[in-house]
Amino acid sequence: MNKLLQFSFSIIFVHFYAISTFGQVNTTSTVLQAPFLATEITRKTELAEPVWDEEIESRSLYSSTYYSLDGQIKIINSLRPINYYNSSSELVPINPNLEQDDSGNWSALQQPYPTYFNDNGSYTITADNGRKITFGKNCSINDVDINSNVNITDNTIELPDVVSGMDKEIVFRENGMKYSYVIASPLSFQQNLIFSEELELPANYTIQRDHNQAGHKTSLGWVGALTISNPAGEIVSTIHPPICFDNQGIHTIAAYQIHKKDGKLILKLVVSNDWLNASERSYPVVIDPIVTGPTGNWTGGSMPSCMMPTYNQDSIQVTIPAGVTITEMNVTASFYADPFTTAVMGDGAMSFSTDCDQSQTFTITGTNANTAGTAYLDNFDLFNPLTCCFPESCNSQSFYLSMHLGRNALGAGCNTTYIRYDPGTTSWPFQAVIIGKTPESYGGQWSVSPIPICSNQCTIQGTGYVYYGVAPYTYTHPWSNDTITQGQNVGCANGANSHSFTLNIPNCPSYCDENFTSLNVPPPTIIDACGVAVGGLPTTAVPIKMTPNITATYDTLICSEQDFIIDIASCIDSADLYWQGIDSWGTSDIIETASNTTTGIISDSYWAASSFEGCYSDTIDFTVSFLPLPSADFSYDPDPIIFGLEVAFTDLTVFHVGSEYIWSWDLGDNEQSLLQNPSHTYLSPGEQTICLTVLDDSGCQDSICKLIPVVPAEIDLPNVVTPNNDGVNDLLAFNYLEFYPENELYIYNRWGNLVYHTSGYTNDWNGEDFTEGTYFYLLKLTADDVVHNGPFQLIK
Repeated sequence: MNKLLQFSFSIIFVHFYAISTFGQVNTTSTVLQAPFLATEITRKTELAEPVWDEEIESRSLYSSTYYSLDGQIKIINSLRPINYYNSSSELVPINPNLEQDDSGNWSALQQPYPTYFNDNGSYTITADNGRKITFGKNCSINDVDINSNVNITDNTIELPDVVSGMDKEIVFRENGMKYSYVIASPLSFQQNLIFSEELELPANYTIQRDHNQAGHKTSLGWVGALTISNPAGEIVSTIHPPICFDNQGIHTIAAYQIHKKDGKLILKLVVSNDWLNASERSYPVVIDPIVTGPTGNWTGGSMPSCMMPTYNQDSIQVTIPAGVTITEMNVTASFYADPFTTAVMGDGAMSFSTDCDQSQTFTITGTNANTAGTAYLDNFDLFNPLTCCFPESCNSQSFYLSMHLGRNALGAGCNTTYIRYDPGTTSWPFQAVIIGKTPESYGGQWSVSPIPICSNQCTIQGTGYVYYGVAPYTYTHPWSNDTITQGQNVGCANGANSHSFTLNIPNCPSYCDENFTSLNVPPPTIIDACGVAVGGLPTTAVPIKMTPNITATYDTLICSEQDFIIDIASCIDSADLYWQGIDSWGTSDIIETASNTTTGIISDSYWAASSFEGCYSDTIDFTVSFLPLPSADFSYDPDPIIFGLEVAFTDLTVFHVGSEYIWSWDLGDNEQSLLQNPSHTYLSPGEQTICLTVLDDSGCQDSICKLIPVVPAEIDLPNVVTPNNDGVNDLLAFNYLEFYPENELYIYNRWGNLVYHTSGYTNDWNGEDFTEGTYFYLLKLTADDVVHNGPFQLIK
């Protein structure tokens, strides 16, 4: 099977993270061709992409986990962040696509450093601390203002015919954008092509030439990258060298010029007329500069290449989900041949390895190999051989997937000068997507012979099929007592397995359709080693020949004293019916009255059968349980009930069965309650009929009603006070006085002298400051115009 490397000139910086290890790898190179600017490797029959739902709680900066309804699991592990923490400290996916707000403005806010497309055709990136850098304002081409008709799709801005014969495209990437001009045919003028635009920087930010990437001055300007720095000297944005390439992949690098005019910063991009109009030039021509924002989260730098047979090695940690068979490990990666050097894509090679094995080496040959730019591998399936030493497991497994990068020319040792893995490649970062499947059925799934059987043939054969998940598999079936475990767990194998059951049809049912009816045979339960069951197994139908059948329809639980009917029927109307109980029998429906005077459950057993023209149904037997009724009762406090004083009712019901109950109270004076122990206050004296109805969770109920007098509260008059703190007669207390808060109390000694007086007395006088002896009280109940008086003894 041919293996391809693809390539492109379009690159952009993003944030990455690498776990770096270094070593030597010796491999046999597989030399391959690739079509220019191919966008996809075709290597297998394309299937409908499943609908993936993300498991958000498993999300990390560098990985995301997805599940599909058909039992597949996908984990993306990347060398660069694919999620980020938003302003609410939530971990959310990075999304560079533009969205329009209510004011008509376009922005890509779902990323660490948002980007914007402005209504004047300019575009903005976010630098540090939320400051903005704006490009592309007041654009012109050779002093001709460009047209600004705009088409916006997701993260792409298309500006057709900015000038005659030239289109512009802006692609918004994470934390930056790539914009390009496409010239359809040779230009008519004989002069250098100059693109001019205004650049707006925050206060005290500066733009300067980048001398770290082999940039140099020419007569056209600076050929290299430009960087924008904040007042602290930190680089917050990079304007990458504009690569120009024609339809044959022949390229050059345009120049930058920076000017100030009328207080405005002008950035110009200059393309040589000699290169544009060279005889070998093949149109269309693409001019492709790139702008990026901060890269402060990236700490790994560019990955070097080493002079083969030595390879530089860098790794990412890949997770195999628990409980799956790996079906794909799609690897994406790239390397960059620096156009500022003599390097071309054909100088580079890369391969991949795990503890299991080493992949083939991927290279570019042919015409495309002689151009600079990015060579890439896009979602190439390497699960075999790179995961074959990892048997399926019920626990997640992590391993390191290593990328090996080498070059076959250009100096000795390892460096990033010529061939490198560039962290700016957002489209083809080094990442692996693991796809696995939980157990599922295949082939016949669940098959039973379709040959008709008689209803008295009580065994049939059925076979279940399973693969994926984690072998071995355990087979059970509700119609079989067998528990079978079989299958082997081998890496890079799907574990396909099957088992045939001998099934005993429960109750050996009889069906009465003259034209045959069907017996629905349920599927088996097939569980893999992790306890995950195969879903979607069908129920299979088997034709059944006619024989009599009998059914009994009834309630299994009957409350005592309740009439009940057991409906006995055959599916053949003219069939004879027979039934018999413990003390009764008959030839039609059973009609009886339940009786249970005990406190437990009493059961009666019955059997029934039918016959038709010499064919007998199976005898059915069934049991009806008679439930005792609950015994309703209640008490109340105080007794008797005093009007104006809250009375508490206490349920004394005895329930013999059940665990959940309903209480329904009729408390008289139009008051109802569903509480077990309600309270109520009666506001007038008289007699009240109070009823309690109880219902258990089997539907059995009982009721009780009591005629209860409601009497007024009367004040009890004291005759002794003994303040010795024994809790008895410690105070001069009038029982029920709390119902008469408007009162006056007078206390006289035996000589008739007033020794104490208060209004609103609250039963708190203890005679502590008085001598023993006989005293007299006079208690006025103001509201009722009642006076109570009498003597009492103060004893100390």
